[in-house]
Amino acid sequence: MSLRNIRDREILAKICAQGTDAVISGVDLEWLMESVQSRLPRPCARGKKCIACPFRMHNPCKKCPDCGALQTCHDRREKAKAAAKRRILRPTDCMCCGSVATQPVYFTCKCLYCHDCANDHVQKYSRGCPVHSGGLLPETF
Repeated sequence: MSLRNIRDREILAKICAQGTDAVISGVDLEWLMESVQSRLPRPCARGKKCIACPFRMHNPCKKCPDCGALQTCHDRREKAKAAAKRRILRPTDCMCCGSVATQPVYFTCKCLYCHDCANDHVQKYSRGCPVHSGGLLPETF
């Protein structure tokens, strides 16, 4: 055990012996602050910023050494947000409302809409596809 560790243990024992109501001297308080600060994680000036706190850490870190928050890659976060915003349509889903098209209507561009959405679009706008400029409703609609 080094001389510093022995001295640290003596000062810590002295502080503990004084109890919780005791006033800590300036020297002991300074030692206590230095001891605590030496055990805290050191920030990295050019590293990435934690997503939960202002601590800067080394880029390979997966977990913040200061608050313990798990770090996710920026690209993965962006992809997860985008995937949550858009719903993946199945081949039987209406391109407008996203529900299963019970009475499917196909435009000439192969876009699928339910009868209600296609009818609403024709009444409000035109017979053209809402997505593609060249797609039209079949004449039988």
